[in-house]
Amino acid sequence: MFITTGESNLGIPKRQWTDEMKIHAQMRENTVTRAPKNLRYTTFGKVFMAFALVALLSAGFLAVKSISDRKNEQKQEAKLTVTPRQGDLYYGYFIENKPSDHGTTKML
Repeated sequence: MFITTGESNLGIPKRQWTDEMKIHAQMRENTVTRAPKNLRYTTFGKVFMAFALVALLSAGFLAVKSISDRKNEQKQEAKLTVTPRQGDLYYGYFIENKPSDHGTTKML
């Protein structure tokens, strides 16, 4: 940007540049390194990123939890399908599936 000399510090708009000014600006653009651009987030962007992070972490947690629950259920089913052996202890009662004389099931 070119600045006028005199009392005002106003810049000269690009559409009013002369050919020499354009050549000089092109030369300076190629030789002088530009300052890195800063990435700044607005408040809305920060809130959105926080919400997205929470949603991603929640989805990951639920996925891991469902997989571990499924494995635990498979282990429990495997324990239940094992045939009983002599000497095993069972707590509770068993219901006989044959109907008795009065049409109800018998508890053993």
